[in-house]
Amino acid sequence: MSLFIIYIVCIGLALLLNKADLSQAILGVAYYVPIVFCLFLGLTGVTEGGRCSLFGSCIATPVGWLFIALFWFIIVWLLAWVLSVFMRNIKEARSIQ
Repeated sequence: MSLFIIYIVCIGLALLLNKADLSQAILGVAYYVPIVFCLFLGLTGVTEGGRCSLFGSCIATPVGWLFIALFWFIIVWLLAWVLSVFMRNIKEARSIQ
């Protein structure tokens, strides 16, 4: 978990100091967050060597790429579900009035 916080702080500092492009930061987070989350849960076989360092040596295995795709699919699905519930509640509130 501390590695995840370090990544977020480094990306934030890079963006504040205009040392990184926003697209590079988003791609970095999109790649590292699921891997760090998986390592935090104790799942093995996601990275080569079974660890991740600060210097970007987090090379995903085929299982890791599958986990990355599944992780972001679930995140997008949950966001769409929450948005649909929110919009349904707004629609029901308008029909009551």
